[in-house]
Amino acid sequence: MEPLHAFFKPADRMFPLKEGDELFIDAPNAEVNHKMQFRFDVAFGEPGIIEGESLLPTLHEMVNVVANVVTRFDSML
Repeated sequence: MEPLHAFFKPADRMFPLKEGDELFIDAPNAEVNHKMQFRFDVAFGEPGIIEGESLLPTLHEMVNVVANVVTRFDSML
């Protein structure tokens, strides 16, 4: 049987992770899968400003905003 390759994005992002957080709970009688992998996302953690937003997409969005502002003021520089 071919292994299942799937990525599940949880409804609860568990941001920020804390010691003891359970990342995955399998059936009580399930066999241990030593090849199981987890993906982690690095996120901003500034409360009230940019809390828990994924790093790379947010940086790309910020670059686009700055580029648009610079383009609008280009003739004045």
